Amino acid sequence: MLAAGVGVRNSVEMGSREGVREAVAQGLGLGVVSDGAFTEDHRVVTLPVEGLVPHNHVQVVCRKGRAAVQLISSFLQTVRQLGAVGGAGSATKTIAG
Repeated sequence: MLAAGVGVRNSVEMGSREGVREAVAQGLGLGVVSDGAFTEDHRVVTLPVEGLVPHNHVQVVCRKGRAAVQLISSFLQTVRQLGAVGGAGSATKTIAG
């Protein structure tokens, strides 16, 4: 964006695509969501973006102490084998609950 002479003065990170849609619909500015996450809404329009290579960060999480359960353990092992978790720059996450 800077190369195109566009700067961002203020930004807000929303926790959901619905939050982004509502913020845009209420006039707070532009929002960015993936094509797969966008849901049609007559109050907003989509704008094509060229030259942007988007990426997402995805984590697999489970309740602390449950990773040893056979079904969960097998699932996590499969995910690791596929390279979706535990690869370069990522890690298996465990959360308490």
